Amino acid sequence: MVTFTKSKEYDGTPIEGFIYVNGMENIGANLLDSAAYGRAFTIIPLIVGKIYECEFYEWNYSGQAVHIGVGIKNESTTTPASITILKKDVRTGSGCGPIMTTAFMQSNFNIPLNIPPRITSNPTQGFTDLLSTLVSSTTLVNGRVRFKVNSGEKLFLKVYVVKDQPNWEKYAGWTNLISAEDLKKIDPATGQPYDKSLSQTGLYQHIRRHVDLPVGNNTVRFAMGKIENNQVVDRYNIGEFESPIYPLPFSNNGNLGNYGIVYTFYYPEANAKYVTVTPQQVDIPQKYTLKINGIWQTVTASKSNPFSFELIGGNSFWFVLPGGSYGDVEISFKTTL
Repeated sequence: MVTFTKSKEYDGTPIEGFIYVNGMENIGANLLDSAAYGRAFTIIPLIVGKIYECEFYEWNYSGQAVHIGVGIKNESTTTPASITILKKDVRTGSGCGPIMTTAFMQSNFNIPLNIPPRITSNPTQGFTDLLSTLVSSTTLVNGRVRFKVNSGEKLFLKVYVVKDQPNWEKYAGWTNLISAEDLKKIDPATGQPYDKSLSQTGLYQHIRRHVDLPVGNNTVRFAMGKIENNQVVDRYNIGEFESPIYPLPFSNNGNLGNYGIVYTFYYPEANAKYVTVTPQQVDIPQKYTLKINGIWQTVTASKSNPFSFELIGGNSFWFVLPGGSYGDVEISFKTTL
């Protein structure tokens, strides 16, 4: 057992909140039956001057062409807003999570966007899309964006799904938040109510988990939660998990890992420069995003064939659990491979 320290930055940039959306993970046609022909997974107020990251992981099972993405709604009728996109990536297709996560971490943008006020003469009525894609088949969509809120008032972040249609961006801005009644509808992929699925949707106030492993305790097992009193809590450690704010009204059915959270590990033993990453839950290949010797990369490991590497010039590396991979991972620092 180790104790993790939570913080709001991992690369020197302070992150006010990390919004993660994977619930409900499967999108059926029964979520496209509103006046906007879609739903919002989050409607989260934003603070001017702050930086946010947002990731969504969604499957389209609707049988229709839909736009899935993240945008900002300006509810002011008088004041325009400004934001800057700093990092972004979006991918589609089964298994795209690790590819997207690695590409996002490697990205670097400085894209200014103006968001007009919510007036009827504006084509999108105050909504501006930040990152999205159009899919027409049973397809996974995984995307992530970092942005800074420069100016404005009454600004809200929406992760949404809407049917492909003329003026779809305006309809994305019209979407209402998924309700408790929506969660009683049937998930087309499982045949069970949406409420029976896992969900981590909400805003997490700390994007990083860091641990300094004490000398003599060179192994840590992490990224797996359990349920106690309807809360996801640490299975192995102290301080690893937190409950999000602005969640959907799901029953708390469990948590397979801290998806999208950046873990940083440090072991002070000078000669322990060899690291082994071993999945524990299932013996099938898992893909993870790691920063090794300053380079972000995607790696593959299994219980019977762990991933091992050497640290050069330090005793630390970073780890992200991408969507689509299992939690329950063991990290070991060693003096030899």
